[in-house]
Amino acid sequence: MNESRDIPSGRERPYFIWNADLTEQDVRLILASDDEYERKQMIGHIVRNARFDDVWEYVTVQDVVDNWRIVRGFLWPPSLRETWTWALRVWGYDVPSA
Repeated sequence: MNESRDIPSGRERPYFIWNADLTEQDVRLILASDDEYERKQMIGHIVRNARFDDVWEYVTVQDVVDNWRIVRGFLWPPSLRETWTWALRVWGYDVPSA
């Protein structure tokens, strides 16, 4: 059975953004912005809160790796951080541990 996607189409709030009044369009604008801090925070929120398959609708593995020092701080509980660290290493990326 194929689950329906919860990725909104523009003006709706993505299911993984529960702590801010942001639309799909806002999320994509933040990810494309020059505000490095805000962009890194958004990547962290997505990696922590979105379903694994949905993460890749917004960011690339390279985005996660390039911003790992900030992103890993968003990953809670520690087992989630350990899982992402393990996965990135299996995929051949040299990322620091938690």
